[in-house]
Amino acid sequence: MNKTFKLSVLYGIIYAVCMFENPSGITFPILVLLMVIGLAGFTGYSGEGFTFSDILYATACIALSVTVPLTQNKVNIYFTKVVIFTLIVVYLVKKFYKVRNMGMYGGLMSIICFVVEMIANIQAPFKEINLSTKKSDNNEEDEIVTKSSSGKNMVLVGILVSIPILLVVLSLLTSADAVFRKVLLYMFDSLNDIKSICTAITYIFIGLFVTYSFAKTSYDKKIKIFTFDSKKYNPVAAITVSITLSLVYVLFSVIQVVALFGKGTYFLPEEYTYAQYAKEGFYQLVIVAIINMIIIFVCKALFEKNVLLQGCLTVISLCTFIMLASSAYRLNMYINTYHLTFARILGMIVLFVAALYMIGLTISIFTDRFPVFEYAVAATAIAYMVFALIRPDALIARENVNHIKEYKDVRYLVKELSYDAAPYLVDLEGYEDILEDYYKDIVEEYDSKDVRKFNVSEYKAYVSAKEYLRKHSSSVDFTSNK
Repeated sequence: MNKTFKLSVLYGIIYAVCMFENPSGITFPILVLLMVIGLAGFTGYSGEGFTFSDILYATACIALSVTVPLTQNKVNIYFTKVVIFTLIVVYLVKKFYKVRNMGMYGGLMSIICFVVEMIANIQAPFKEINLSTKKSDNNEEDEIVTKSSSGKNMVLVGILVSIPILLVVLSLLTSADAVFRKVLLYMFDSLNDIKSICTAITYIFIGLFVTYSFAKTSYDKKIKIFTFDSKKYNPVAAITVSITLSLVYVLFSVIQVVALFGKGTYFLPEEYTYAQYAKEGFYQLVIVAIINMIIIFVCKALFEKNVLLQGCLTVISLCTFIMLASSAYRLNMYINTYHLTFARILGMIVLFVAALYMIGLTISIFTDRFPVFEYAVAATAIAYMVFALIRPDALIARENVNHIKEYKDVRYLVKELSYDAAPYLVDLEGYEDILEDYYKDIVEEYDSKDVRKFNVSEYKAYVSAKEYLRKHSSSVDFTSNK
C-alpha cells in the first residue's frame, strides 16, 4: 500500500474532524492550510519541484479559505469552495503537464477533463488495496509475512466494502421493524447518534477518495491538453463580421455617451423618462459583452493574424468597455433608487470580472504570448476574494438600514439575509416584534455550538443579539460562558 494512499486516509480523517457538520467554521482555513502543505509535499515527492507560481496558488487558496469563517452567507461559502477547488485543479494541471500557456479553450477543457478523470479514479483506492495484496502474494522470500500482510489487506477490503452495505441495511431494517429500531435506540441512546456516526464515516471516505483521486489523476497524466494549434483560416470572413459589428457598436457607444452618461434627455422618446431609460437594458448589455468576448476569442484562435482584423477587434473591445460602463451606470442608478440586494451586488461583481476579462482579451489581440487563461483564473480569484471580503449581506444591511424610512422591508433583512446582517439591525426602532424573535434565535443557535464551529460573523451576531435583548429587557438567560 503506497504512501499516497496512507496519507489520503490520514487526510480523510482530518477532513472529517474539520468539516463534520461544520461548513463555515474556523477549521476550514486549517484544512486548506494542511491541504496546501500536502500538495507541496506531493509535488516535491513526485519530482516536480517548487516554483514562485506555487506560492501564488497556495496564497490564493489560503486567503480565500480565511473568508469562509468571516461570513454566514451560504452562497459565498459554497462558491469560495468552488473557486479553491478550481485553483487546485489548474495548479495540478499546469504543474504535472508542464503547460505554460493553455489558452482559454485548452484551460477550460483541461479543467473539465481533469474533473471527469477524478470521478473515474474514485474507485482507485480499492485497486490500490488489491494491488498491495497481490504484491504481498508474490513475495516468496517471507511466506509468513506475506500471509499476514495479505490477510490484513483483505480485512481492510472487507471493512471498506461492508461499511456502505451495512449503512443501507441498517437504514432499511430500522424502518422495517419497531423492536429492532428500539434496540438500536437503546444501544445508541438516539437515532441521531447513529446518523452522526454514519455521517462522520462518510466524511472520512469523501476526504480519502477525493484526495487520492486528486493525486492519481495528477500523477498518471492521462488527460489531454486541448489547444487551437491547428491550421488557421483566411481572416476575410472574420474581418467582414467584425467591421459590421464595429459600425453598430460605435453608433451604440456614441448614443450611450450622449444620452445616458451625458443625460441627453432631449434625445429620448416622448413616453420615456430618464429614470426609465437608465433602468432598462442591463442584462441585454451584459449578454452582448459576453458575445463580444467570445467573438474576440474565436477570431484570435481560428483566423490568421491580420492588421485590419486586429483593428476591428480593438474597436469591438473599446465599445465593450463602454457597454460594461453603461451597464454599471444603469445598475448604480437602480441601486440608488431601490437600494441593495444580493443580486444587485452580484451584478456589480459580474461587471467587474467582465471588465477584467476584457482587459486581458484586449492585450491578447496584440500578442500571442499573453497567458489569457491564467490571467482569467487570477482575475476571477481576486474579484471573488473582494466579493467575499465585503460580505454582501452586511453591506446590504448597513446600506438599507440607513434608508429604512423609504425602504421599510425589514423582513427581507431578517428572513433573507444571513447573520452577517445582525450587527447592523440593533439600533432599529419600531420593529421589536420581529427583531426580538430574530435575536433570540441567534442566541439559542450560538449557545448550542462548540469551539470547532466558531465563526466570526456568527460571534458578532451573537454579541449584537445579547446587546439588543439586554437593551429591550428580554428575559433571555445570559449566563452562558461562551
